[in-house]
Amino acid sequence: MGERSASENDTAAPWPVRLQARSKTASRSAPGARVPVMGRDARGSQALPDKTIPPGGAAAVEVFSLLHFRVVPEPVSRASGAKPRPVPAPSSPNAVRVSGQRGAVAPSSASAGAAVATRVPPEFVQRIFTVAWMSILLGFAVEMILLAVAAGMSGGLGKPAPFVADLIQKVSWSFLICVGIAIGTAASKLRPAVMGGLGFIAAPTAFAIAKAAHKGAAAALGLAGLVGGPSPLLIALLKAAQYGVFGVLLGRLSSRPGASFGSYAATGLGVGVIFGGVITTAIALAGATGTGLVVRGLNELIFPLGCALVLYVADALKGKGAEG
Repeated sequence: MGERSASENDTAAPWPVRLQARSKTASRSAPGARVPVMGRDARGSQALPDKTIPPGGAAAVEVFSLLHFRVVPEPVSRASGAKPRPVPAPSSPNAVRVSGQRGAVAPSSASAGAAVATRVPPEFVQRIFTVAWMSILLGFAVEMILLAVAAGMSGGLGKPAPFVADLIQKVSWSFLICVGIAIGTAASKLRPAVMGGLGFIAAPTAFAIAKAAHKGAAAALGLAGLVGGPSPLLIALLKAAQYGVFGVLLGRLSSRPGASFGSYAATGLGVGVIFGGVITTAIALAGATGTGLVVRGLNELIFPLGCALVLYVADALKGKGAEG
């Protein structure tokens, strides 16, 4: 007997098998062919004969076709040697990535802080540390010199309590002003302007903090507060101008390779003579005389010289560390 056609086999087979056979036939058809859905033919325009759907099975066939059949065009085979069609890039961050490929991760605040910390030159940290401990020693040294001058003029050392209060004031002032100006050495460009600005800001700030520390120490030691004297605001403004100019001059020296000890010393001494003379005059006009006036004037002269030498030593040690 001859073989039956595909349509006869399709009609004779049970309806689930007929649907599966039709789907296989459609997959082997030409590109763009459609799979029969809901009991209709390939074009969807004519219903299949009633005998292909058993009685009461229309709803089941429709659900089955919706769940298991969809229109999918047959992939067109490329001719040999044809280039593949480029895959478009994902248009949104939710697009599927290629397996094994990681997306860019935004840097966190901790990693950003670590990156900033690694960019700080170690020689700068060493310089600031050197200036810090040497400025503390400078405060001790200045207070020892002033104490020796006062003892020579008055004929004795006197009580230790005023010495302790003055020492706290000198050390705090020395530390804040020298470190404040030294921070400006981190600037590779416009260093004189940066150091001058830091000196202009650090001087009145350090003056207020040192004065408050002296007042607190004097009160703790039972000393009477100073009466009279020039206006603290006037002294703060004069010191701002003094250490602003001081910072600019030291910024030029630190930018110049091979600046000598004498250059730093001359800069500090010149600033001390000019601005220290103005401040001492303001103190004298406010009524200070005798030993107190001499000690204050000597302090305004010595300290800029000492701070300039501290910065010179820090730069010299940094240069030796770089060579080593």
